[in-house]
Amino acid sequence: MYKHTAVLSITCLILTVMAVVASYQREPEASAVTEPTVIQTAEPPLYIARDIDGVVGICDPDGSEPVQMTDIRVSSLREYDQAMLREGLPLYSETGLTEFLEDFDS
Repeated sequence: MYKHTAVLSITCLILTVMAVVASYQREPEASAVTEPTVIQTAEPPLYIARDIDGVVGICDPDGSEPVQMTDIRVSSLREYDQAMLREGLPLYSETGLTEFLEDFDS
């Protein structure tokens, strides 16, 4: 009787430990991972950051003429950021431009 109780207790303990370990090793659910959001405003952007020949460039609001080229290689950025730069990332202020450059240049 004591032998069966001991085996059952040890089995329960092992299963509990395995369940706890498994819960820490699970991948986060897709809904738990959040991507940065782009805030849209009614006013036009001051600049557009975009991928220009593999380098981050800062363009006029119409997106055609670069006003500043950076040393930031697009290939060194996360895939999400690369996609945003391919589409053109609007920057609505000088402060926004400065923060953008500081974030991506580090």
